[in-house]
Amino acid sequence: MNSLKDLIKVKIQLPDSVFTGNRTYSSLFLGPLFGLDLSTDIYYYIVNLYLDDERFEHRYKRPLFLLLDTKQFDEPFQEIDTNLRNNKNFVYSYVVGSADNMFLVMYVFECPDESIPDYDKFLSGQYSKFSSKLKSRFNKLAPDGKGGYEESPLYGVLFKTKTWKKKVEQQIDSTLDPSQEYFGTPNMDLEIFKYE
Repeated sequence: MNSLKDLIKVKIQLPDSVFTGNRTYSSLFLGPLFGLDLSTDIYYYIVNLYLDDERFEHRYKRPLFLLLDTKQFDEPFQEIDTNLRNNKNFVYSYVVGSADNMFLVMYVFECPDESIPDYDKFLSGQYSKFSSKLKSRFNKLAPDGKGGYEESPLYGVLFKTKTWKKKVEQQIDSTLDPSQEYFGTPNMDLEIFKYE
């Protein structure tokens, strides 16, 4: 899986499954919170989003780390770089290194004060309790792979829809308690960038 666009097409099999390609829950839920539009050309460069970098010392409260890769720092990448640096939540960027003939560049963003409650709800896996403002940034429909559209799994998680509940119950062969979330809590070990 090479892009966020591919990730969105993945059928989530279990409420707490680890995604193919080791995508983080931060990649699914936090971009909109920081004013990042990941549906633009940036998705061609995205490796993952993280809550932290194990080797990067900082004092940022509630950060988001966005890792991009590129073969070269050409004009399209420079446009992405400029847009990210112009984001009001941007605080820092640095080169992580290289892997598979690709340069790895990390961008760090700090959570805006008004979004702190949503960030904290994400940490505890309370997706359905996100603010209406954040929820409105997620599409209700996603491509179904057959030329049509179906309910987006993320929308189903956020709004605890009957459609999503039914899919999860079929996968786990059990009934979900309506008071619980219909998706797993982020695994903090996977949400931290590691130099492996």
